[in-house]
Amino acid sequence: MSSESPLSREKIADRLGLRTGLRIWVGGNNTDARREIEQYLSETTRPPTGPLDAAFITPNTSEEAAYFAAKLKPRLTPDACVWVVVPRTDNSATQSATDPMSELVSQVAQTGLTLTRKASLPSGSLAHGFLNCAAP
Repeated sequence: MSSESPLSREKIADRLGLRTGLRIWVGGNNTDARREIEQYLSETTRPPTGPLDAAFITPNTSEEAAYFAAKLKPRLTPDACVWVVVPRTDNSATQSATDPMSELVSQVAQTGLTLTRKASLPSGSLAHGFLNCAAP
């Protein structure tokens, strides 16, 4: 990532709702996206078990995103946000039901999470924010 980014780490962390002391999980097989997210998490804690205030999934496929969302759901606090971070794609050529972003959102939503926001990252990745609205 270039140091020429117009957005500071603090502004990006704020956009993603990151605050000191949050309990956060990060995982997924897209190592570039994961590396980018890791740089915004210095003031947070990373518990191996217990409740989570936020999670960042960096998948290579929509199936991987749904898998991690389902696994993490029992650990999410009622107001937790799950961010699914993926490279930005050019969807202008196809807006069908097979569009990769539509498929990702659909599969993660099937786990009971609700898409509520999006955020662009300096690398060009797009973060989709899902809330744990169906929490008991």
